[in-house]
Amino acid sequence: MKKTQLRSATIFSMFLLMIMQLILPIQGIAQEIDNQETKIELNDVQIDPDNETNQVSAHIYLAKQVGDVSDQVISFSNDLVFPDNEAIPLTDKQNQMIGSAVLKSNVLQLTIASTYQGEFQLTVNAPAENILPDTYLSISSPDFSKKVLLPTTTALENEQLPVEPQADLPLPYALFPQPETIDFSYNTDASGNYLTNNDQGHSGTNTLNYAYGQTSEAVFDDENYVNYNNEAYVKKTVKEVAGKQGLFDVTLDVKGNEYPNPIDLVLAIDYSSTMKGQKLENTIDGVEEFLEQIDHALVADKVHVGIVAYNRDAYVQPLTNNTEELIDFLEDTSKSHSGTFIQKGLIAAKDLLDNSTTPNVQKKIIVHIGDGSSNRAYFPAENATEYTNDGQITPYNGFKAETYYRDFATDSPLYYTSNTSTVEADPDNATLTSAKEIANLTLGTAVDLKLNNYDLYSIGVAPSERGEYIDKNIASSEAKYVPIDEDLAELGDALGTVATKVDRTIMNGTIQDPMGEQIILQKSGPEFSSADYSLKSYRKVSTGVWVDAPNLLDKVAVSENNGQLTLSGLYLGTDERLTFAYQIRIDTESSAFIPEHWYLANGRTTLDPISTNNLLDFPIPSVKAPGTKVLIEKNWLDNNDSLGLRPNAISFVLKRTTVTGNAWQESQPILLSPSKQDVDQWQTELDSIIPKNETSAVALAAFNNRGEDFNYSATEVAVDPNYTGTSEIKDGKIVLTNTLNNTMDLTFKKVDEQDQPLEGVRFKLLDNQGQQIGDIQTSDENGQVSFTQLREGNYQLVEIEPLAGYQPIEPIQLTIEPNSHGELIVTSPENWIYKVVNKKITDTTSSSENKPTTENKPTSTGQIPKAGEHVQSWLLIIGVILISITGILYYKNKRRQL
Repeated sequence: MKKTQLRSATIFSMFLLMIMQLILPIQGIAQEIDNQETKIELNDVQIDPDNETNQVSAHIYLAKQVGDVSDQVISFSNDLVFPDNEAIPLTDKQNQMIGSAVLKSNVLQLTIASTYQGEFQLTVNAPAENILPDTYLSISSPDFSKKVLLPTTTALENEQLPVEPQADLPLPYALFPQPETIDFSYNTDASGNYLTNNDQGHSGTNTLNYAYGQTSEAVFDDENYVNYNNEAYVKKTVKEVAGKQGLFDVTLDVKGNEYPNPIDLVLAIDYSSTMKGQKLENTIDGVEEFLEQIDHALVADKVHVGIVAYNRDAYVQPLTNNTEELIDFLEDTSKSHSGTFIQKGLIAAKDLLDNSTTPNVQKKIIVHIGDGSSNRAYFPAENATEYTNDGQITPYNGFKAETYYRDFATDSPLYYTSNTSTVEADPDNATLTSAKEIANLTLGTAVDLKLNNYDLYSIGVAPSERGEYIDKNIASSEAKYVPIDEDLAELGDALGTVATKVDRTIMNGTIQDPMGEQIILQKSGPEFSSADYSLKSYRKVSTGVWVDAPNLLDKVAVSENNGQLTLSGLYLGTDERLTFAYQIRIDTESSAFIPEHWYLANGRTTLDPISTNNLLDFPIPSVKAPGTKVLIEKNWLDNNDSLGLRPNAISFVLKRTTVTGNAWQESQPILLSPSKQDVDQWQTELDSIIPKNETSAVALAAFNNRGEDFNYSATEVAVDPNYTGTSEIKDGKIVLTNTLNNTMDLTFKKVDEQDQPLEGVRFKLLDNQGQQIGDIQTSDENGQVSFTQLREGNYQLVEIEPLAGYQPIEPIQLTIEPNSHGELIVTSPENWIYKVVNKKITDTTSSSENKPTTENKPTSTGQIPKAGEHVQSWLLIIGVILISITGILYYKNKRRQL
């Protein structure tokens, strides 16, 4: 037993020893690796700017061998400030995470397994603000050091990078705060949607306009336009068209203004050897046209114009507002020569602007006019910086610049030329170089001007491909480049695009005007055309009167898309106005129409003065239209329902014509029953119905979408076969009449023995059950009596009471039957002539003669007179009295005998 235990312990000890021998070497190796430092190698650094997020990303590519890197750090220079980050992932080539890093105070600490070897990468981000030109980011560690050029995002003083406008902005606009729109107040209640500050009671019954000049919600000018910071003035009104119900005129008015401070502008014109004859005349005409367009600004001393005419030399006309001086300079002073020294012309224009004595100059403008075929350029200044082209010069037509200079030796007589004959003629000063080099040296000056806040326009005169490359890059933006023909015939129009941008506060403005809910834009055809609107422009003269100025509409375009109107190309300055008018209607045929409800004539209507999406609102007026009520009356021609055939209620549908679109034309069935107070009164008044195949009630409009009155009618549903139904409009109401089928009217004459009419005799008519038919009828002045709507059957005509002095008549038995034609006639008494005769009572009249008579009178039926009939009861009374007297006398006589 003990031996067995000893042997087991020995085996266990040996097994444990073997395990320890296997583990201890591994631990020793791991400990050795952990303590062994290794190098970090820098393979590459890539810097990527992100304009959308305004950040710079540094992508760092590294490598390491097996070993510990925990004590090593990577440092960044403070040229970029990286935000602290405690969890930067480290990934291998397969983008698998193999560690992490902590970034604090621009120092990077790596955490990575000591056993890992191979390449890995990480990315850090920093804000891209205020990175100056020629700024380098240093990345260093104990094992490496590297500098990387950063992208430029700002510049030193007087070296601001050009800001590309979103559109062709007006020249001075950036210097002034953009006006803020007005959030006009609107009410929404049971009466509709409308301006809170409205002119109710002043503009019309069915229109509500803004209370122009009567509210503190907005600022107004002296003509009660909404005044947007003295830069744009707007007004929108609606008016009902007289004599055309439901038609409204909508009118938009817009006025512009001018900027308060002056502008200096220089025309730099290519006056090379070809500038003569017709070409020179066109140039002068174009400049004159330009000066005429800005004449109001020149007279107001808001704009000063200078001219540089260049070729190999530069001729200068100082800044002035005198048109004659400018034209005289072009005609007499400037000279055309060989050579196209564009750079000299641009620098001369700059000098002219820099030496201006105009106070508070708002903007400095250079307008270059030429074909861009530069063949001379200055030498770069000594120690001039050669800049990398980071987009300042745009490639065109295969021409591009890798670098450019901005500083040139303009005081030196030395210059480059691409013309060998020029070198031969001036070998001491001219140095031959390529046309490409001339172009890029020229454009370096254009870049410098733009960076120094000169606004450059370029009019390309039939340029070559290289000339277009130069001309387009001279302009501050592509929108400020205008190509024209070779002989400059289009120069006036091209300069006109500049003129509109000199001082007007509305330049290339846009109006968006959508239709409102339930509003229909009126069109004469399928498309909205000039026949559907009025577009006019005006200019106020010195007397304060607005006169037509059609030239203000030259660039204005009107378009319509799905009910939204757009006016584009608006150019308006001081005392210039545009008026746009069109017509609308409310959709009265729609099931959603509500009578007497205020509808906004339009959706949000805005003016974008310079196409920068700075939208200025118009106050939106409201319109409404009336509804109507339809009175329905039900009549019965059935002797007061003597036969009991009337139903308890009827159904009818209301119809309307004429609708112009896919609108409702018929209602669902409507129930009509008699009044509880009067069973013979069947009436209802409708101001709404539920259309056929719909479930919601809609209001009744007075007129359709053309302004034509709706014709409303009604038709009874499932008329009782005992009746014939008709419908008519009478006295302003729809009358539904049910007439008892196959009836006749019984008319007879009440006369005396001399055939004279007897007036005032009352009759009633009984059926064969003794029930009265219809009302009691009384003979008129002609003796006529009528019972209407009688059906086939037997009747009894009873005279209720004769006239005083006339004998009564016995009831007349009548039979009404159809004849051979199916018409109802009186067949008994036979051959009755429709007369009832009463005889007068006389003293000599015997009882035998006192019987009443009627021509062709039928015999009595022997029936007991019914209640209500007159009975000759006095005869009975006398008989009773006589019998009583006789009885009394007989009784007394008998007693005496006893």
